[in-house]
Amino acid sequence: MNKQSNKKRSISFRLLLVIVVPLIIIGLNSTGTLERLSLLGYDWLFTLRGEIPANNAIFLVKQDEASTNFYNIRLSDWPRSYHARLVKNLSEAGADLIVFDYDFSRPTTIEEDTAFARAIADAGNVILANRLLPSGKIAQPIPAFTDESLGEGFFDTMLDKDGYWRRMIYMNLTRDGYIYFSLPMATVEIYEDFPENQRVLDDPDALGWGRHKLPFPDMLINYTGPNGSYPSISYYKVLEKDFDPSLIKGKIILVGNTHRLGKDFFSVPTDKRMSGLEVHANTIASILDDRFIRTLSLRTLNILILIAGLAGGIILFLRRPELRTNLILMAAGSGVIILSSWYFFVSQFIWVDLVPLLLAFLLNIIIATAYHWQISRQREKEIRGLFGHYVSRNVVDAILSENIPVKLDGHRTEVTILFSDIRGFTPISETLTPTELGQLLNLYFDEMIAAVFQYDGTLDKLMGDAVMAFFGSPLEVSDHQRQACQCAQDMIQRLEKLNISGKLPPGVTIKIGIGLHTGEAIVGNLGSSEFADYTVIGDAVNLASRIEGLNKRYATTIIISEDTYQYVKDDYLYRELDTVRVKGKEEPKRIYEMMLENSSVNKRLAELYEEALQLYRDKQWDAAITCLQQILDDIGDDGPSQRLIKECDKLLALPFDENWDAITTLDEK
Repeated sequence: MNKQSNKKRSISFRLLLVIVVPLIIIGLNSTGTLERLSLLGYDWLFTLRGEIPANNAIFLVKQDEASTNFYNIRLSDWPRSYHARLVKNLSEAGADLIVFDYDFSRPTTIEEDTAFARAIADAGNVILANRLLPSGKIAQPIPAFTDESLGEGFFDTMLDKDGYWRRMIYMNLTRDGYIYFSLPMATVEIYEDFPENQRVLDDPDALGWGRHKLPFPDMLINYTGPNGSYPSISYYKVLEKDFDPSLIKGKIILVGNTHRLGKDFFSVPTDKRMSGLEVHANTIASILDDRFIRTLSLRTLNILILIAGLAGGIILFLRRPELRTNLILMAAGSGVIILSSWYFFVSQFIWVDLVPLLLAFLLNIIIATAYHWQISRQREKEIRGLFGHYVSRNVVDAILSENIPVKLDGHRTEVTILFSDIRGFTPISETLTPTELGQLLNLYFDEMIAAVFQYDGTLDKLMGDAVMAFFGSPLEVSDHQRQACQCAQDMIQRLEKLNISGKLPPGVTIKIGIGLHTGEAIVGNLGSSEFADYTVIGDAVNLASRIEGLNKRYATTIIISEDTYQYVKDDYLYRELDTVRVKGKEEPKRIYEMMLENSSVNKRLAELYEEALQLYRDKQWDAAITCLQQILDDIGDDGPSQRLIKECDKLLALPFDENWDAITTLDEK
């Protein structure tokens, strides 16, 4: 119940983390905190998109350095009679509209102003600029010009907080109650020749303008490219009629100051320095081509932020993902957001603000990564604390590095259990002082535990002079039977070296017996709430302990059960010892001695003993004795052969029993 409750709390906590981040991003975005970052992301989309074709209905006449140098006149002294000649030449070349991006609100000389006014009247297609004043009123061109012009519009800028010109406000209501339109809007309205009654506010966010439906109250300009993207000609060349009239015919001609000493330059998404004249060209083209940039509604953007945050938070619900997995998901998710934003920007002219989306997505991934890192650290601490005394550091590292799930609750699994015990320990202990005995056991256990850890075994417990270990958990392997057998062999080899090392008390030689059995058992962190051990329990454990005890009966060193033997019979030299029925069990088990050396002598011993054992089971006890005696004569002292001779002698002395089954029943534990 407690585990389920903890799991629910963990899920609730992760859900809260997943939701909180996008909600915070939504709040920051709504208050404008992320505006500068969003604008940088907006500009980056132009970089990703690259340059697009300019509208071929627009042509620029630039009052540039070449023009001032040609006439050797300063910008401030430029005669309006030059504008008059310019209008005349453009009109004669077939210009559709001539749009002046100049402030003509102050008069000059009567001659100059009259000449320009007459040219405006004669052309009949000139649009002039006006200027919004801080007072809320409008500074219009002098009456002589406005009376003759086709229309006018304000050229004021709408800069963002970072000083970039990205959007245009195309309508302004002055304090005197008049509605004025921007110079690009006035140009489009006249160029497309639609009446004023086609201006309809369709909804709070859009204005119907002829065939166009514009964002309201301002519009993001879709810049074609850097400064110079629109075709142009120097002012002086038009005055000198040094141009091809086909460049002008039927087009909207924008005339303005682009001199490098002028102040009419602005930073835009596609260039750090673009003339105001070219900004107007981009604005007009955005409207004419219906490719102005639209924004998502705040509601739609907030939904997308929430989705992006939830997508990034999915990692929180994965089972301990690797850092590489997180990085791949981070790159893939970011790529999807960027590509989607780029697609809508390029093909649909919609700005999907990728900054809050990326922030929500990436922050949740970073938080998820930190969360899993903390969980991994906590798990590492728990695993090392729990298994540090039971298994080798290699096993702990494998569990942690491979993210192997460890079942701590009691669970049934197949393991191979090893028991070992010192032979004649009581007599040895009686000859030693407590200090000497402690030192001896420490030396002995150091070697035995090292062997267990060498083959990825789990040390269950030390009981007096006995060692209990098991293989196959917590590190689940398919060949735990082989690992246990290798460990048993290593124990004997280590013990032989210890006996001749000179570290043991004089006259002391340690001999041990080892028993192995493979079977299902209950493994887990078992105990009380105050104290628990990672241990193994069950009938398989009891049988392994009994098998270890049989070494005394058969005068052997290592005995394994048939359940272990069937997995390792080809790895070492064995001989079948007997079939036994241990106390409390009805099912008999065949037991095998693992020979310590795979020598020709031992092979001969195993063959003769196998022959004798078969004669024994066939009730040919005299023949079995003869065979066993041959072992003793040819090979020497052999405990199992001597025991089997005694069993044959007993059977020969008893009345013949037809029901005898050649199974040794053990009454003692």
